[in-house]
Amino acid sequence: MKKIIIVLHLIGGSLLFGCSSSNSQKNSETPKDSIPPKTEETETKKEVPEKSQKPDADTPEAISQKLQGKWRSLDDAKSIVEFSGEFRLDIYEKEQLTKEKFSIAKACPESENPNLKSDKFEYIVAEDMCWSIDTLDDKNLILMYTARGNILRYEKIK
Repeated sequence: MKKIIIVLHLIGGSLLFGCSSSNSQKNSETPKDSIPPKTEETETKKEVPEKSQKPDADTPEAISQKLQGKWRSLDDAKSIVEFSGEFRLDIYEKEQLTKEKFSIAKACPESENPNLKSDKFEYIVAEDMCWSIDTLDDKNLILMYTARGNILRYEKIK
C-alpha cells in the first residue's frame, strides 16, 4: 500500500511540475508583433500641451464654480440643494429652508478625526456642517454628510 501511495505522489508531482514549466514557457514567450519597433516617431519627444487658462481643478475656486447651480436629490426628488455664488441653499418642495455661506476646505473645522482631513480641497463647509465631496462632475454630485456618515446623491438640474 505504501508503494502505491509513493508512486501516486511521484506521478502527481511530475504532472504538477510539467504543467508549471509549460505554463511558464508560454507566459515568457512574447509575440514579435506585440512590441512595436522603435522608429523615428516613437523616439521623438512628445509635444507638451500649452497650459490651460482655466483655473486648476483642485482649487477652491474651481470646485466652487463646478458646484454652482441646482442639484436635485436622487433619493428624494422634492429635495434640492443650490449653490449660488458663496451661498448654499436647502430647498424642499420649492420652499427655501436654509441659506448660508459655504467654503471649500481641506478638512472639517473642529474635527479631531484624521480621516476627515486631506491634502486636497474636498470638503464643503457651511456654518457648523461639513460634507465630504465624493463625486463632482457636470451631471453628478455625491456627498457624505460627515456628522452622520450618510451619503447624499444629486443630479444637476440647472
